[in-house]
Amino acid sequence: DDGQHHHAGGYTFKARIVATRGPTGTKCPQWHVDHVPVRWIQSLVGPGCEMVVGNNTKESIRWNLVNGLNKNTNDDEDFVLEESVEDRNQALVRNEVAQIYAAREQEAVMLIGNRWVDYAKDASRVSNIRPVVHKSPTLPWGCERVLLTQDIILDD
Repeated sequence: DDGQHHHAGGYTFKARIVATRGPTGTKCPQWHVDHVPVRWIQSLVGPGCEMVVGNNTKESIRWNLVNGLNKNTNDDEDFVLEESVEDRNQALVRNEVAQIYAAREQEAVMLIGNRWVDYAKDASRVSNIRPVVHKSPTLPWGCERVLLTQDIILDD
């Protein structure tokens, strides 16, 4: 396991710090959703994550492909996995209509993951919220990034 776990108030939290450098160090270059209810992401050094925002996520995100990546049961999976990261990203998110927000250095964002529905049902919270599709920025050579993430973990 690559993180530190902490239990508080009936919840388990996991925190990680990851350092990367340059384009080969980009941690998550492909559009995706996280397998947690909620993730705090904060770039302590370097650019923050990029995420699809706004009211047009139905038109800008190919949810069938994004959800297929999470379940590994999608009919389009072979097409998506055989392409380059850039081609996969274009297949997953329609850049021509998507509103992309890039978090700034030291800006913290809280992202809903695909386990939010499980968490919301257990905690009587709003359960009709879609997960946030996001990715790491492409880092130029020599650019460094130190990332802090904190997750709520559901005990299965």
